[in-house]
Amino acid sequence: MLLTMREILNEAREKRYCVAAPNVIDDRSIRAVIRAAESQDAPVIIDISRGGITTEEFYRLAAQSAAAARQTRVPVAVNLDHGKDYQACVEGIISDCSSIMADRSTLSFDENVRQVAELSRIAHAAGKSIEAELGHVGTNVGAEKEIETSAVMKTEADIQAGFTQVDEAVRYVELTQVDALAVAVGTVHGAYPKGMVPKIDFDRIRALREAVSAPLVVHGGSGTSPEDMEKLGPAGITKINLMADMIANGVLYTSRFVSEFEEGYEGLIHASTMKMKQFIDVFYQGFEDKIAEYIRLLGSAAKA
Repeated sequence: MLLTMREILNEAREKRYCVAAPNVIDDRSIRAVIRAAESQDAPVIIDISRGGITTEEFYRLAAQSAAAARQTRVPVAVNLDHGKDYQACVEGIISDCSSIMADRSTLSFDENVRQVAELSRIAHAAGKSIEAELGHVGTNVGAEKEIETSAVMKTEADIQAGFTQVDEAVRYVELTQVDALAVAVGTVHGAYPKGMVPKIDFDRIRALREAVSAPLVVHGGSGTSPEDMEKLGPAGITKINLMADMIANGVLYTSRFVSEFEEGYEGLIHASTMKMKQFIDVFYQGFEDKIAEYIRLLGSAAKA
């Protein structure tokens, strides 16, 4: 069933579990998300990023995701992930998404509030929910190295400097009336450099949960340890965005599949059409299995 993110996350907040929010890239990844949720009897949130795709492609993914959501018995929200500008957010509202995420986290507090409050009024008037971000999560790009840009968080001190402040979070939700708040508590977007693991500030999460009325969200969930995944829901996080780990698991599955050929990838290239189809199927199986694993860790299994 297609629901707003607000409906799904309010339930998660009350019962202290966390909902997986994987990004999708095509119709097969959409089906993989739905199958994983169905297999675990769990709610799920489909995130759609505008990065690298056209408006038409975004509309198509939103329509496919919403159609799949309507056909399943488990609760599903379809969310525009990181709407970076006004046009992207409005397009998210008029699309088949049931929710949007308006990202103004790099702006000053006052400007962030001004822009998000306006979008919040529009989203609510359209019957949709809205998520926003306060603090700066930052981005790591690449499994073993970071790209040298000002947006990349390089050290633990850099990450901590962008942490969400409790008093600001309370004011922000009151002023913007957002339905969910993404907070910076130690994770970063994308794959972590080799040897780096996120150090999540659970005391900050608990303080935010007690003070802030809106459900809390963590971005950049890939790379988080299983032990920390299990602690997120009880601490107060209701949604975690995921992508890099699902891709990595799909690649792992395909690597194992290719290892069956003595000639490696060269052998696969010259293999039958059926083998090529199996190769592609294996990637999406890895994608799906990782989502199901996260659902179990996050405590949202059997919560549909």
